[in-house]
Amino acid sequence: MSQTFESSQLTTGLLPGDENAFSFFYKKYYNEIVFFAWKIVHHTHQAEDITSESFIKLWHMPGVFDSEQHVRSFLYISARNACYNYLKHMNRLVDRHQKFFLFLDADQPTAECNFPELNVSEISAEIRKLPLQQRRVCTLLFLQGQDIDFVARKLKLSPQTVRNHKTRALHNLRTTLSNT
Repeated sequence: MSQTFESSQLTTGLLPGDENAFSFFYKKYYNEIVFFAWKIVHHTHQAEDITSESFIKLWHMPGVFDSEQHVRSFLYISARNACYNYLKHMNRLVDRHQKFFLFLDADQPTAECNFPELNVSEISAEIRKLPLQQRRVCTLLFLQGQDIDFVARKLKLSPQTVRNHKTRALHNLRTTLSNT
């Protein structure tokens, strides 16, 4: 049975808690939006999460749409924007990790540094072995991409103390990782 909604039904039908109208759009567009998101992010689970978030946004915007086409457009635009945000986030994460590896390799002769052969889990394990403040500073600076002033305020330390913890942490990591 093919069900369509008229403009007046959407305006009055997609009210908070109207599961019939929401179910109609979910069944009709879910797979289509997942495939669209997957073409952008190339990750099935992330595409499904993005699609679910788009439908959640739709659920919280009842009575705004004039036609089924507006709902469909909203879902596509919402999914597209979420995909782009996800990709930006992933690029920032990769940049942070690259900067972190550069900090690890800084001031080391290339003959002594074999860090590219290490994987992220080995480095993460070594970070977890650092003293608490060094670990916190490392995580905030390199993995979360925060600046020294932000880290100092968050940890209630002076900027110079943050720099000292960073220097000690990098020295400890370089020493430990160059021995592996």
